[in-house]
Amino acid sequence: MRSIPLAIAWEMLRRGRWGLLLAIFGANALPVFLFAALQHDGATDPADISYIIMQVVLIQMNLFVFGVSVFGAIGPVSRLYTFPISTSTIVAWHLLLGMAAVAVEVVASTALLNVMFGLGWALWGPALFAAVTVAAIQAGLWLTEKSGWVVAAVSAVGIVLALWLKSRYGLLFTTPDHYWTAVTPGEVLTLVIVAILAYFVGVYGVSRNRRGEPPYSIGLIAWLDGFFSPSPEAGHRFQNPAQAQLWFEWRKKGWAMPGMVVMGSLMAMFIWLMASRNPTALFEGFLAGGAILSLGCFLGGFLFGNVGANDADPQIGHFLGTRPITSSELSRIILRVMAKSIFIAWVMWVVAFAGLYAILLALRVNFQAALPEQIGWWYFPATLLGAWTSAGVFASIMLTGRRGLVGLIVFATIALTLGGTLTAKNWLSPQAQEYLLEGGLFCGGIGFAAYTLWVFATARRRLLIGGPTLYFAATAWAALCTLLGFVWRIHSAPGLAIVVFVAGIFALSVAPLASAPLALTWNRNR
Repeated sequence: MRSIPLAIAWEMLRRGRWGLLLAIFGANALPVFLFAALQHDGATDPADISYIIMQVVLIQMNLFVFGVSVFGAIGPVSRLYTFPISTSTIVAWHLLLGMAAVAVEVVASTALLNVMFGLGWALWGPALFAAVTVAAIQAGLWLTEKSGWVVAAVSAVGIVLALWLKSRYGLLFTTPDHYWTAVTPGEVLTLVIVAILAYFVGVYGVSRNRRGEPPYSIGLIAWLDGFFSPSPEAGHRFQNPAQAQLWFEWRKKGWAMPGMVVMGSLMAMFIWLMASRNPTALFEGFLAGGAILSLGCFLGGFLFGNVGANDADPQIGHFLGTRPITSSELSRIILRVMAKSIFIAWVMWVVAFAGLYAILLALRVNFQAALPEQIGWWYFPATLLGAWTSAGVFASIMLTGRRGLVGLIVFATIALTLGGTLTAKNWLSPQAQEYLLEGGLFCGGIGFAAYTLWVFATARRRLLIGGPTLYFAATAWAALCTLLGFVWRIHSAPGLAIVVFVAGIFALSVAPLASAPLALTWNRNR
């Protein structure tokens, strides 16, 4: 390469070529599906206030999905610390490449939606906002790298910029009532100032990290770390390699899920203050947080299943691969840390929900939550089981260390789901759609159960799991199915397809006990 910018750009595209393509598809799948469904139902008025609200929300969703992929493609700047490149050059070109990638994707996405559904949305305002936002968040991440302040920094930047975006569509604390049609010189100046501030903050943060200065800390995270996982500095010695690896994994990844709950709660409160301020909506939102936690834990699975030397490479390296510990023990440690992190995150959500409910009752706030009749006590343990299942499945996929396989599975799952839904919605009759849904649920449940049986048989044959693990998994699955029958016997009589599908999900919940050591062995002995 003849220049630093070309080298960084080439490396970004090579490292993240599949991830960026997958992120483009994922960022645009929901709006395409949503507007296709609305168009099919006859709701095609872009001037309606609901379309304005959807643009505000979809801009931020697109930014989050594609922005995360851009961060992964760019990679850690620490790989360039030993090169004869100035810190200002590193920061400038990383920010510019990230901003350019996000801006181009947002423009292309908006133009595609305009062509497909005749929305008439403006192109440049959202694109400039997305570009500057990704630069500001990246600067915040560099400033608080490896620090407990990272959640606060990202949340603060995201909330301030999201408020600014909301103000382009109407008054700050009212429902959006008009589109952001033209970018004024004042708005351009504001975005330029934010980008310049992001550059100087990024230079300062990267300079600190490059000099090896310790991250910002007030001691809270260190105290929590020591309380939940005593370290040698606290006077506790590791008795075996497994204890040392457990401590190492927890320090590296343990607070990921609790941090995600904190960030999600802050963002939810911000959205509620900005758009609703209705006590009923706040109560229902916190209640739905359990289901969102279950769905969002797949991100935690990607994190916990990454045993590579850095976030961009899931292949196990020499540092970890040569440790005096078997693959079975290492996989059990990873699952233990993941389970502990998920449980703490789940408890935080339950406590927050119970606290909100108690406050609303104590203040005698009049709220009427319209909840489905089927929701009962079982909803709370079900969210914990769902979070574990979601994280466990994706962690096992990541533990294989094959980025191509990971991308293929995720891409194929999204494509099949979206393609099947759109096809059924547009081409099949309601009765045919019902038959297709029942058949999909039935086949999915059978497939999940068959996959679980296969991974346990294979892991047992290769001596990666013992008899107690096998008996525990079978007992847990049988107990969950029995509990399912008890709950549904009280409330309703579901169809056979639903019963088979849920039983298959229960099988997936115990599958990581066997799939994790299998995947890690494949990764370690590649």
